[in-house]
Amino acid sequence: MLLPTICDLCRLRQEVLAGELPDAIFAAGKTHSLIAAVHVAKHGERVADMASSFGIRRFPDPANTRVAAFVGENSDPLVGSRQTIDGQNVTTFTPWGQIALMAGGLAGYDIIKEYDLQGVAPSSDALEKALGERRPASPDRPDTGR
Repeated sequence: MLLPTICDLCRLRQEVLAGELPDAIFAAGKTHSLIAAVHVAKHGERVADMASSFGIRRFPDPANTRVAAFVGENSDPLVGSRQTIDGQNVTTFTPWGQIALMAGGLAGYDIIKEYDLQGVAPSSDALEKALGERRPASPDRPDTGR
């Protein structure tokens, strides 16, 4: 299973950040960290015991979790990136446009479409609306699924 390996990498990264392992494996952890985040978001309760050792004790509702992945090397801001969503072809030009389309669907993309077409970053309010105003849970605020 991949998750124990990911957890081991997370543990090593924590030691590096704490200064216990200077100049260790930073190059190998980003992708694994992102994979671990998707697993926790989609299957948090199934990995609760393992995740709790990293201080993760609350998980989003998998039914309300949307995952969007932006791959920069597959993106061309001049030509755009064409995707088909709900049977409709849409060309996006920025990371925000692609993420809004993947996570918010056509309605989400429509909210930031002008930003995307002009090649500029949307406001945080527009991006929150495009993604359904979902915010990550924080220790100070319970996860309400928004």
